[in-house]
Amino acid sequence: MGLLEAAGWEVVGRGITAEGDEKIDLRRPGKTDGVSGSIIKNDEVLLFHCFTTSSDHFRGGETYTAFEVRKILEFEKNIKQILNNLYTGRSAFIPTNKSKIAIW
Repeated sequence: MGLLEAAGWEVVGRGITAEGDEKIDLRRPGKTDGVSGSIIKNDEVLLFHCFTTSSDHFRGGETYTAFEVRKILEFEKNIKQILNNLYTGRSAFIPTNKSKIAIW
């Protein structure tokens, strides 16, 4: 949820679904009322469902895993830059002996 809030989404409500899962309602950036999406949390999964078709990052009616949300919000702009660098012949990453790569 922190990534969505950092991207301008705001929490507008909390509750429990009929199945007993935690539900967090969110409003997209630039909107002043209503609900634009929800996060559903249970013991097994964390999902974001986007209702709005007016999001810069997400498609209305689609459900995203926590990994997909992170990929879209944190890495999408970097992927475009990397592809541009590859296309223009510039190296996107030049490792040095001090470089560290984190893999999760």
